[in-house]
Amino acid sequence: MGQFNLYDLLEKELNKEQRDAVTFFGEPLLIIAPAGSGKTKVITYKIAYLIDKYKITPSKIVALTFTNKAAEEMKERVQLLLPEKGKYVITSTFHSFAVRLLRKYAAILGYKPNFSIYDANDSEMVIKKLLKEMNLDVDPKIIASAFSYRKNSTITDDAYAFDIYDGFFKDEMHGKLYSNYINYCKSHNIMDFDDLLLNLLEILTRNEDEFKSAASDITSNVQYLLVDEYQDTNVVQYNLILELLGKNRNITVVGDDDQGIYSFRGSTVKNILRFEKDFKDCKIINLEKNYRSSEVILHAAHAVIKHNKVRKDKIMKTNIPGGSKITVFEAQSSEEEAMFVYENINNLLFKDGIRYKDIAILYRNNHLSRAFEELFIIKDVRHKVWGGYNFYAREEIRDISSYLFTILNPFDEVSLIRVINTPRRGIGSKCVEKLIKASLEYEIHIFEVMQSLFDNQAKSFSLFDNYFTNSEKDSIRGFYRLITDYQKKFLSNQNFASTFNELISEINYLDYIKNQNDDKNFEKKIGYIESFISSLYNYQNQESANIYDIASRIRLLMSSDQQEQEEDCINLMTIHSAKGLEFKVVFIVAAEEGIIPSQKIVSEEEFEEERRLFYVAMTRSKMHLFISYCNNRSKFGKKFDCFPSRFIDEIPEEDIQNYDKTVDITITTDEITSIKNMLINKKGSS
Repeated sequence: MGQFNLYDLLEKELNKEQRDAVTFFGEPLLIIAPAGSGKTKVITYKIAYLIDKYKITPSKIVALTFTNKAAEEMKERVQLLLPEKGKYVITSTFHSFAVRLLRKYAAILGYKPNFSIYDANDSEMVIKKLLKEMNLDVDPKIIASAFSYRKNSTITDDAYAFDIYDGFFKDEMHGKLYSNYINYCKSHNIMDFDDLLLNLLEILTRNEDEFKSAASDITSNVQYLLVDEYQDTNVVQYNLILELLGKNRNITVVGDDDQGIYSFRGSTVKNILRFEKDFKDCKIINLEKNYRSSEVILHAAHAVIKHNKVRKDKIMKTNIPGGSKITVFEAQSSEEEAMFVYENINNLLFKDGIRYKDIAILYRNNHLSRAFEELFIIKDVRHKVWGGYNFYAREEIRDISSYLFTILNPFDEVSLIRVINTPRRGIGSKCVEKLIKASLEYEIHIFEVMQSLFDNQAKSFSLFDNYFTNSEKDSIRGFYRLITDYQKKFLSNQNFASTFNELISEINYLDYIKNQNDDKNFEKKIGYIESFISSLYNYQNQESANIYDIASRIRLLMSSDQQEQEEDCINLMTIHSAKGLEFKVVFIVAAEEGIIPSQKIVSEEEFEEERRLFYVAMTRSKMHLFISYCNNRSKFGKKFDCFPSRFIDEIPEEDIQNYDKTVDITITTDEITSIKNMLINKKGSS
């Protein structure tokens, strides 16, 4: 795109503050971008402007964000503006960017370039194994979460304690478990998601010559750095950003301190609030105009968030004057609250172009969706509960991906154990236990035990013959041969999609799926597998694609925020899941003391984050906003009094209309009959 066309678009598409943000150059820039202010447009236009006006090398522009979806959208928009040069810009999540560099430089940390990447599920499996070895009866999910928080907060080994166990889980025991976990990952050539960022940071900060050389190489290739959602960065990401800059000052960060809601992941709004101290000569530009919410909704949301003391004051103007008042409803029970939502959905559907997919029901915690799910099933209302499996987390996709991970890194024992008897090949759980026992006794990897059985050349390991039956040895050798054969095929053939197809056929995976499922589920799963292999074909056609890159991409997507595209249906989700989304109609339900704000909060800092969470929920709405609460709820069969959230009281009275109509929660005879028939049919098909 020529300079004239780009300038023409700047005048037509952007308001004054947005143009100022796009065209500013020369000093660090902080863009304060409240909800609905068009920040993605600003970032993409700024990237195009940097290339077109200041001749910044596209491949040396790095734009970092938090989700694959956001990174892909950014890339697409840049390429629309600059079709040729735009494709070389690096738009990426923090983790994907780290992988890109670690494949090249991880050797100086003692890793091989084909290191495996473990997501939360994989890490939990390793922790479960280590807990068993240490005779500790602790939930691996909690340990994995604690380890992740510890890494992202850069807490030292000696300073950490598990207070949640009231002293049961002592410092020294935690230190040993953590140390065992780190050693396991390193010895098996594995990095978990948190390691990706920490290891890159280590490369950038260590003083040895080989590290300095790598850091110089990395920073010289970052000519301009942009960071989206800066309020969501944690300590590690913050330090990573500063190190990536090196000696240059070419940085733009975009964010909104009022939308910082991820402290449970280690994120802190302090990073965006301290930007002016980090870069004393920085420029601050406020995007004041909101293009999403009506005047009423924006006025109410602003009135609520202004009660926070630790924030940047900002002006918010809307492009949509007036609007419907916010409806507030007091329900006698969760069932009445669900019926209130259902009735109002029926009243709004197909008015002003509103469809099911334009409606969201937001709640603080996942368990609060139950009453709405049950009623929607009874009433036969199309709906989707967010937080289910994404495409890459499906069992069949994990299975076939684990074959790829095992072939590329046979020391990846989580993946190896997943596929060793999938489909069944005579290596059952008892045989796997023998393999693990042999590997522990001789302090070698499981795959090395298998190798010794295969070639019979390592005399010191001759005892392995006594571990297994002849049938088990034959099965193990067959599996070992399969993996090593495909190692050669993948590394000698660039058409890795075709090779992968051949592997799926050879192991008879489709027959295995067919035997495990009815026809309907089989067809669905086949569709997922076909889609997966199609993505491999698409990827291998990209420039400089290799099999290690696709494996990394799959690992990252397994833990991504990606949601499957569903038919037109109502969205049920937590407020955290709704961040970054917008809907014509929003219901904030269970707006009660003890829920939002949570009863778990203990500090003023946490309390202000709860208010930010409520603000985020309010600003998801474009046209209609409903807020409801119950005056009592049942827990384990007992009723408890509930009280409306104090955040409702912070909404100006002129922005509220109370819902005074009687809500009928009666279920009709026809609906009961329909439910019975549905259950009978379900039972008959199972």
